[in-house]
Amino acid sequence: MQQMRQVNYKILLPVGDSEIETESSLVDFLLDTLYLLSHKRIPPMNVLNSHLSQGICDRGMSRGVKWTPFVINSTEYMELADALMQMEQGYFIDDEIPATKDMESWSILAWSRCDGVDQNLIKTMLDDIEKRNQRISRNE
Repeated sequence: MQQMRQVNYKILLPVGDSEIETESSLVDFLLDTLYLLSHKRIPPMNVLNSHLSQGICDRGMSRGVKWTPFVINSTEYMELADALMQMEQGYFIDDEIPATKDMESWSILAWSRCDGVDQNLIKTMLDDIEKRNQRISRNE
């Protein structure tokens, strides 16, 4: 078995332009990406790759993370999922979350499953994301 991918990235501090450069395993990198796994659900590979290919996850006042965009293959995904599921925090793959294309939509659906959020609110949020994405696509 090969060693898990190492990721070079910068932690963007919440105030000012300060950054901390670091390198860690793919697992630790994802754990450093605030909120990404906070609902304990592991995103599907296509959703995770849509996130990884962006190269930034900026949470404003909660800090962010910036990296050179990349994607993982199915072998790396399974190694990542296995490593996360072996951790004490109880990470798991939730096969009941409907398929989505992006991390934002998937995360909203993941949060709705663990927090019991009103499904009408979830639909409104997802519709708003889709409308915004359509506007962005038309302007490109």
